[in-house]
Amino acid sequence: QRQSPFYRIPQELRDEIYSTVFYSTRISYGYQNRWSVSKLWVRPAPYSLAILRLCRRMNLEIRNSWLSKVLIFFLDPWTMFVKLKSLPVEVLYNLKHLHLVIDDQFYLVAPVIPNFDKLFNRITGMHLKTLTISFEGKGLKYISDAHNILQSFAQSGKGWTTLHFIAH
Repeated sequence: QRQSPFYRIPQELRDEIYSTVFYSTRISYGYQNRWSVSKLWVRPAPYSLAILRLCRRMNLEIRNSWLSKVLIFFLDPWTMFVKLKSLPVEVLYNLKHLHLVIDDQFYLVAPVIPNFDKLFNRITGMHLKTLTISFEGKGLKYISDAHNILQSFAQSGKGWTTLHFIAH
């Protein structure tokens, strides 16, 4: 490792390389609707965090800094709640970017969604820089549902600095 050309690069440049890698990394979890009939379980790509396993020295240099750079992407609210609730507070505190997809099919079968902002607030220790919520749906009721979700997050939500709401 000491003879590796990579470790001859100054630490500041290596840190920039690590940041570039992790800022372009998305870790996805959840159920994705496919053709409105079946659901597909999505999990992180097997090598999305391979750089952490590349060598011991690299892992020591990176430590937990990757948590604040990667985008955690959830395709459904239940998976998000289960995954985040199981993480230690130290990890939750370091997460900075989270994206959640809520589709209208899920919204119709899950009556807890109107209070999802309160459910989200039960995940203690979260200090996100950005929370992005994508609401996908069709029809006139969709507009009302999207507005209700946005309003509830804006009024009583906490744990993030910036809230992005995308309705498509």
